[in-house]
Amino acid sequence: MLRFKFFGLFLLTLLLSLAGGPIQGHLLKTPELQSFGFGSANLALKAEAASFETESLNEPKKQLQSRLQSQQAQPLVAPTINVNHRYYPITGTSATQLRTQMLQQGPFEPAEGRRYDARTEWFVHWSYRYNRASSQCSVSSPATKIDVTITYPQWVPPAGAPRSLVAEWQRYITALQNHEDGHKNNGISAGREILSALNQLPAYSSCQALDSAANVASQSIIRRYNQRDLDYDHTTNHGSSQGAVFPGGSRASQ
Repeated sequence: MLRFKFFGLFLLTLLLSLAGGPIQGHLLKTPELQSFGFGSANLALKAEAASFETESLNEPKKQLQSRLQSQQAQPLVAPTINVNHRYYPITGTSATQLRTQMLQQGPFEPAEGRRYDARTEWFVHWSYRYNRASSQCSVSSPATKIDVTITYPQWVPPAGAPRSLVAEWQRYITALQNHEDGHKNNGISAGREILSALNQLPAYSSCQALDSAANVASQSIIRRYNQRDLDYDHTTNHGSSQGAVFPGGSRASQ
């Protein structure tokens, strides 16, 4: 399911990582990519887009080639990474009560009709300027922004809570965070690869062709990291092999 935000960036929406006990498989939604070049997303962007076309159409070919080579040699700006943590409160004084609370209040996945203990979502936004010269269009100043949101359960031990329960909870949360970090890192890596891919695109005969090539390259990267998340969950049994099972003596279900 793709969520559209028309603010001049290409948006990929990927729902990832649903982990926690009892742990089961989950559906990853591979986004259907949509292309919105600067100036085509909405009217407000057209004035801004004009500033991106800074090169003369009459630039000599040799000068153009030299400039493009110089641009490709320039170091990339690091992606902007935003990581947000959300928490839903649970209460209880026993492992059974905490497990019940997580089953009742954990993040809901509509595609599967069930809740999970934790959930990671990451979004990759990218943008670049157009260089139009000698009837060609190339990428300049590519940038990516990666937004990651991770939802966790939050339990504040009440007075008199068994020390063994507190210790077990701390163990579980640490393991759960470790598992979710794996999905977070996949999203960050996808954003970095998209940035690199955009920087390496050659010049095209039109900016429309350039946008199409950027979409194809980025979609391929997203699909690869989509599969990487699937493989990661399969290898770790959705975090259970990393200790993301609560209570620790329970068996993860699939």
